[in-house]
Amino acid sequence: MSLVVPALPFLRPESDAIRVVEANIHCRGAAPKGWLDSLDTWDPSTAVDISIKTEINPRQVFWDCGFDSHAVVRMVIVWSSSDTSLRGRGESRDFNLSNSSDEIETLSLSCVLEGSQLAGTLTVGVQLVLVDAGPSQFSLTPKLPGTLLWSDTRATRLEGAETRFPVEITDFAKLGWLPEGASWHVSWNTDDLHSMALGSVILQINESNLRIVEAVTQAQPVDEARLITEVIEFDVARSLIEGALSNEDFVNSPNQYEEGTLGETLRRLINSLFTGDSMRALAIRLREYPSLFDSELQARQLLFREGQ
Repeated sequence: MSLVVPALPFLRPESDAIRVVEANIHCRGAAPKGWLDSLDTWDPSTAVDISIKTEINPRQVFWDCGFDSHAVVRMVIVWSSSDTSLRGRGESRDFNLSNSSDEIETLSLSCVLEGSQLAGTLTVGVQLVLVDAGPSQFSLTPKLPGTLLWSDTRATRLEGAETRFPVEITDFAKLGWLPEGASWHVSWNTDDLHSMALGSVILQINESNLRIVEAVTQAQPVDEARLITEVIEFDVARSLIEGALSNEDFVNSPNQYEEGTLGETLRRLINSLFTGDSMRALAIRLREYPSLFDSELQARQLLFREGQ
């Protein structure tokens, strides 16, 4: 039995013509530490910085693909976010034979993404695409603008103790089922962990509490507003974690949930805060020492700590 290897209908650069030599992703303000599988400190108000360094031999690329001196190719950073369905591009650079040397060139491209654009898994790629093929005579030379000649793709999970969720500002007095003097309420179903995380949790804010409303609607809360949002974020995380650990199905089989579901999100959240602890051990700790568990959660989330 012979192995059939599928072939592309056009020429592409050889593997030694382009390579990624360095890739970094980090939250704004943090030091670059290479490419991370997850950003544990991310939240929707935090921008994400991306930089990718490649080495490319442009003349070899042109030779491998059969391009002539009129062709133009482009190296570009592209990104997509799973839970917001948004996508875009960062910096780019065009190459042709007139602006390229015979030597290997080092190219650094970067991209800054606002936290409001992101949720779930962030996929980032650096791509070499065709802009203009020129009048090439080779039948296998790529000819369609936008043809993908080469790519390198990697992904990062946006973890964060404050998983992205909708915020709803409403009048508790008119709702009738929430105490009208309460400031906020975390609304979610602890028994429906197989549903998608986005939209499964809603933070309801009482519009009558103007200080709370002002704090949660600021893009970059500072001073009192930041303290208020920290308390709310802690309360949301506490509600989600304690709810999950009170769900026997989740505790018995935390790995059963598909990517993007509420159960999978909560498993990642708990694992990021309680590294090395089993769900069963945490559930027992919560049941037998609930106040101590809350205090431990405060410590794990660095509540009110400078420079967190």
